[in-house]
Amino acid sequence: MLGIKKDDDDETYVNAQIYPDIEAIKEYLKSSMPTKEEIWKLISDVVSNVNKKLPNYKHIKNFIIRDKEFEKTTTQKVKRYGNNMIFKDKKN
Repeated sequence: MLGIKKDDDDETYVNAQIYPDIEAIKEYLKSSMPTKEEIWKLISDVVSNVNKKLPNYKHIKNFIIRDKEFEKTTTQKVKRYGNNMIFKDKKN
């Protein structure tokens, strides 16, 4: 999750980077290889359901689906800096 400020606004918006578990998605969709559109739709539905349970200021306003796993430390924790902090506003 990243808080991103827009130039024309004083608000900070919650944005997420998601690295999906393809095996779990395959099992859920009962598909041998889901398309990018199917993955996007499924994750979009999950984000929408999560947003319904959160106050408005905590809603995930935008997200990207990562192709590569997050960089990790030697103890396998996700690094909170470097390439993990780059957020490119794109859908696929």
